Amino acid sequence: MIGGAKLLIIGNQDNMALFFDNQWFDTELGAMGLDRDAVADRLALTRADVDQMFKDQRELSAEDVLALADLLGHSVDEIADRAGVSTPVPQMQKEMHKELHQKAHRSTNDRVAALEATVGALQAELMGLREKLQDLEFAARSSSSQGQSDKDQD
Repeated sequence: MIGGAKLLIIGNQDNMALFFDNQWFDTELGAMGLDRDAVADRLALTRADVDQMFKDQRELSAEDVLALADLLGHSVDEIADRAGVSTPVPQMQKEMHKELHQKAHRSTNDRVAALEATVGALQAELMGLREKLQDLEFAARSSSSQGQSDKDQD
Protein backbone atom coordinates (compact mmCIF):
# COMPACT_ATOMS: atom_id res chain seq x y z
CA MET A 1 0.00 0.00 0.00
CA ILE A 2 1.11 3.48 -0.81
CA GLY A 3 -0.49 6.34 1.12
CA GLY A 4 -3.49 4.19 2.05
CA ALA A 5 -4.12 3.09 -1.57
CA LYS A 6 -3.32 -0.31 -3.02
CA LEU A 7 -0.75 -0.29 -5.82
CA LEU A 8 -1.66 -2.60 -8.69
CA ILE A 9 0.97 -3.10 -11.36
CA ILE A 10 -0.26 -4.65 -14.59
CA GLY A 11 2.14 -6.10 -17.15
CA ASN A 12 5.52 -7.80 -17.09
CA GLN A 13 6.98 -6.57 -13.82
CA ASP A 14 10.43 -8.02 -14.57
CA ASN A 15 10.91 -5.82 -17.65
CA MET A 16 8.89 -2.80 -16.55
CA ALA A 17 10.73 0.49 -16.89
CA LEU A 18 10.98 2.58 -13.75
CA PHE A 19 10.93 5.69 -15.93
CA PHE A 20 9.71 6.48 -19.43
CA ASP A 21 12.00 4.61 -21.86
CA ASN A 22 12.43 7.43 -24.38
CA GLN A 23 15.22 5.63 -26.24
CA TRP A 24 12.97 2.63 -26.94
CA PHE A 25 10.09 4.86 -28.07
CA ASP A 26 12.37 6.94 -30.33
CA THR A 27 13.82 3.73 -31.83
CA GLU A 28 10.36 2.28 -32.48
CA LEU A 29 9.16 5.54 -34.03
CA GLY A 30 12.27 5.77 -36.22
CA ALA A 31 11.82 2.19 -37.42
CA MET A 32 8.40 3.22 -38.73
CA GLY A 33 9.67 6.47 -40.28
CA LEU A 34 7.90 8.49 -37.58
CA ASP A 35 9.04 10.94 -34.94
CA ARG A 36 7.70 12.67 -31.85
CA ASP A 37 5.57 14.94 -34.03
CA ALA A 38 3.57 11.84 -35.06
CA VAL A 39 3.03 11.10 -31.36
CA ALA A 40 1.87 14.68 -30.80
CA ASP A 41 -0.58 14.36 -33.70
CA ARG A 42 -1.93 11.00 -32.51
CA LEU A 43 -2.35 12.13 -28.91
CA ALA A 44 -3.60 15.61 -29.84
CA LEU A 45 -0.80 17.19 -27.80
CA THR A 46 1.79 19.83 -28.49
CA ARG A 47 5.33 18.76 -29.31
CA ALA A 48 6.39 20.33 -25.99
CA ASP A 49 3.91 18.07 -24.13
CA VAL A 50 5.32 15.02 -25.91
CA ASP A 51 8.88 16.07 -25.09
CA GLN A 52 7.85 16.36 -21.42
CA MET A 53 6.34 12.88 -21.62
CA PHE A 54 9.57 11.51 -23.11
CA LYS A 55 11.51 13.16 -20.25
CA ASP A 56 9.14 11.48 -17.76
CA GLN A 57 7.75 14.87 -16.72
CA ARG A 58 4.21 14.20 -17.97
CA GLU A 59 2.09 11.15 -17.17
CA LEU A 60 0.36 9.09 -19.82
CA SER A 61 -3.35 8.40 -19.54
CA ALA A 62 -4.87 5.02 -20.38
CA GLU A 63 -6.11 6.60 -23.64
CA ASP A 64 -2.56 7.71 -24.44
CA VAL A 65 -1.35 4.15 -23.92
CA LEU A 66 -4.01 2.80 -26.30
CA ALA A 67 -3.19 5.41 -28.93
CA LEU A 68 0.55 4.70 -28.71
CA ALA A 69 -0.08 0.95 -28.90
CA ASP A 70 -2.08 1.53 -32.07
CA LEU A 71 0.49 3.92 -33.54
CA LEU A 72 3.48 1.65 -32.85
CA GLY A 73 1.75 -1.70 -33.38
CA HIS A 74 2.64 -3.01 -29.91
CA SER A 75 0.45 -4.34 -27.13
CA VAL A 76 -0.84 -1.99 -24.47
CA ASP A 77 1.18 -4.01 -21.93
CA GLU A 78 4.41 -3.30 -23.82
CA ILE A 79 3.63 0.40 -24.10
CA ALA A 80 2.66 0.67 -20.43
CA ASP A 81 5.76 -1.26 -19.38
CA ARG A 82 8.03 1.00 -21.44
CA ALA A 83 6.25 4.15 -20.22
CA GLY A 84 7.08 3.51 -16.55
CA VAL A 85 5.50 2.04 -13.43
CA SER A 86 2.80 4.66 -12.93
CA THR A 87 1.25 4.25 -16.39
CA PRO A 88 -2.35 3.02 -16.18
CA VAL A 89 -3.70 0.16 -18.29
CA PRO A 90 -7.30 -0.58 -17.34
CA GLN A 91 -8.19 -4.21 -18.08
CA MET A 92 -11.35 -3.38 -20.01
CA GLN A 93 -9.47 -1.07 -22.38
CA LYS A 94 -6.65 -3.59 -22.67
CA GLU A 95 -9.07 -6.34 -23.76
CA MET A 96 -10.82 -3.94 -26.14
CA HIS A 97 -7.50 -3.02 -27.74
CA LYS A 98 -6.50 -6.67 -28.08
CA GLU A 99 -9.82 -7.47 -29.79
CA LEU A 100 -9.55 -4.47 -32.12
CA HIS A 101 -5.95 -5.39 -32.95
CA GLN A 102 -7.00 -8.95 -33.84
CA LYS A 103 -9.90 -7.69 -35.98
CA ALA A 104 -7.62 -5.27 -37.79
CA HIS A 105 -5.21 -8.07 -38.65
CA ARG A 106 -8.05 -10.33 -39.79
CA SER A 107 -9.53 -7.62 -41.94
CA THR A 108 -6.09 -6.87 -43.40
CA ASN A 109 -5.65 -10.54 -44.27
CA ASP A 110 -9.14 -10.61 -45.79
CA ARG A 111 -8.37 -7.52 -47.86
CA VAL A 112 -5.10 -9.02 -49.08
CA ALA A 113 -6.88 -12.25 -50.06
CA ALA A 114 -9.55 -10.27 -51.92
CA LEU A 115 -6.91 -8.24 -53.74
CA GLU A 116 -5.02 -11.39 -54.70
CA ALA A 117 -8.22 -12.92 -56.10
CA THR A 118 -8.94 -9.73 -58.06
CA VAL A 119 -5.43 -9.66 -59.50
CA GLY A 120 -5.77 -13.32 -60.51
CA ALA A 121 -9.08 -12.61 -62.25
CA LEU A 122 -7.60 -9.58 -64.03
CA GLN A 123 -4.64 -11.64 -65.21
CA ALA A 124 -6.98 -14.31 -66.60
CA GLU A 125 -9.05 -11.62 -68.35
CA LEU A 126 -5.91 -10.06 -69.81
CA MET A 127 -4.76 -13.43 -71.16
CA GLY A 128 -8.17 -13.92 -72.79
CA LEU A 129 -8.01 -10.47 -74.40
CA ARG A 130 -4.49 -11.15 -75.69
CA GLU A 131 -5.69 -14.37 -77.31
CA LYS A 132 -8.62 -12.56 -78.95
CA LEU A 133 -6.26 -9.84 -80.20
CA GLN A 134 -3.93 -12.44 -81.70
CA ASP A 135 -6.90 -14.13 -83.39
CA LEU A 136 -8.03 -10.79 -84.82
CA GLU A 137 -4.53 -9.97 -86.04
CA PHE A 138 -4.26 -13.40 -87.70
CA ALA A 139 -7.68 -12.96 -89.32
CA ALA A 140 -6.71 -9.49 -90.56
CA ARG A 141 -3.45 -10.81 -92.05
CA SER A 142 -5.26 -13.76 -93.63
CA SER A 143 -7.90 -11.48 -95.08
CA SER A 144 -5.23 -9.10 -96.37
CA SER A 145 -3.28 -11.99 -97.91
CA GLN A 146 -6.44 -13.38 -99.49
CA GLY A 147 -7.30 -9.97 -100.92
CA GLN A 148 -3.78 -9.64 -102.41
CA SER A 149 -3.95 -13.06 -104.10
CA ASP A 150 -7.34 -12.18 -105.61
CA LYS A 151 -5.79 -9.04 -107.12
CA ASP A 152 -2.85 -11.00 -108.43
CA GLN A 153 -5.23 -13.40 -110.26
CA ASP A 154 -7.01 -10.50 -112.03
